[in-house]
Amino acid sequence: PGDGCGQTVLSSHSGTLASKDYPGTYPNHTSCEWTVRVAQGSSLILVFGDFDIEYSKGCSAGSLRVIPPSQTKIHCPFCGNLNLVPKRLEINASEVKVKFRSASHRSGRGFLLSYFASEHADLISCLVKGIHYSEEKISAYCPAGCKGIHGDIWGKVTDGYRDTSVLCKAAIHAGVISDDLGGQISVSREKGITLYEPALANGIQSKTGSLSEKKLKFQKGKKRSLFLSDCDNPLAAAQLNASSSWHEVNSLGEPVTWSAETAQFGNEGPPWAWAPEHSTEEEWLEIDLSVKKNITGQGIITKGTGKGQYNFYVKSYRIEFSKDGKSWRDYKTRSSGARKIFDGNTDNYQQVRNNFIPPIVGRYVRLVPLSWNRRIAMKVELLGCQASLIMSLRPRVHNYPGNSPVSTSAPTELTTITGPVIITKQQNTAPGLLPILVAVGVVLLVSGAVLLTCLCIRKR
Repeated sequence: PGDGCGQTVLSSHSGTLASKDYPGTYPNHTSCEWTVRVAQGSSLILVFGDFDIEYSKGCSAGSLRVIPPSQTKIHCPFCGNLNLVPKRLEINASEVKVKFRSASHRSGRGFLLSYFASEHADLISCLVKGIHYSEEKISAYCPAGCKGIHGDIWGKVTDGYRDTSVLCKAAIHAGVISDDLGGQISVSREKGITLYEPALANGIQSKTGSLSEKKLKFQKGKKRSLFLSDCDNPLAAAQLNASSSWHEVNSLGEPVTWSAETAQFGNEGPPWAWAPEHSTEEEWLEIDLSVKKNITGQGIITKGTGKGQYNFYVKSYRIEFSKDGKSWRDYKTRSSGARKIFDGNTDNYQQVRNNFIPPIVGRYVRLVPLSWNRRIAMKVELLGCQASLIMSLRPRVHNYPGNSPVSTSAPTELTTITGPVIITKQQNTAPGLLPILVAVGVVLLVSGAVLLTCLCIRKR
């Protein structure tokens, strides 16, 4: 609490704090206090991304203090710039208080501080860029809360990002991590491209960028199973339903119904999108996928009408999902458990992507508009894959009369399992055959020996 608090995102794994108005000059006579806490038993590591509190004797014009709960060791008040403070603080405690205060001063951006539990030793600041690395492969841990921090990105996930982009904000834009949790990222630095195109995704607008020597490509995690297909495919809707539809009479006096079916991306119009009869927060658009699906990968893409004379689009919305169409659940943020509000469109023609982290597994998805331009109207597409069961091969079994079943090396049936099945090869030999083969072998050896003896006697 306090009037000097800026960006604040706290989670049990990591977080980001900043002074008020950062990176602008922080106000006079302000204060703020944060309690930073990670899982019990973990220790804390604090990393300064930026620090610029006007220097004064005894830090009388402003300071930052880091205080462990035991009070046994209080880090001296910090002021000045990054050259006068440790860029990294390791604290043998799972909780600390961070106190910022300012008196009368002339200048200073304030500070940007990230924290994380000690198991994430490769934490980076929200301000780290791709050009800060010389390695071709980058592995780092981004803290929660980088979305709202000043820093530009150029490009989009399909083409890659200019290497001058800030890494963690680009990772949120690409859908690799969520802002409320942060997380591990893997990036490759590849040959740059001539033009980086802008895109709006996960509430972040990237910019148009010019040629660069290197570009950043985010690597996706390994698939959990070889049986799972690519989860970035458009999911076909078996049926679209809505709370209501707008019945328009156009300029020619013709009736036009903006029904749920017109919300599909393949629709060329007119009408050019779904629109409800009334623009209220009680309206919704429902997508029935016919069977349970993993709605993950790129998540969801929305668009407005795409027509200048109908400048309608949805600015924000929330998501509900269901397996049976009767019991509905709100999509929530993983860190706080609060209902998640998705950033929608800023115009009627641009496509906007949002990722589901964590993914949704269900058959029905509802979009509930919360804010809009002039009138609710939208097109929508879900991306994901079939909700596959992990399948494994089970050996074919032959039942021989009077004997135990013997497994073969040619499995033909599929079955669901809870763990791996190891199939070993066995010789499919009928009972009693082995002794017969041994006897025949002995007879042949004896006959050969007798024949050889007779030949030797004749030669003599």
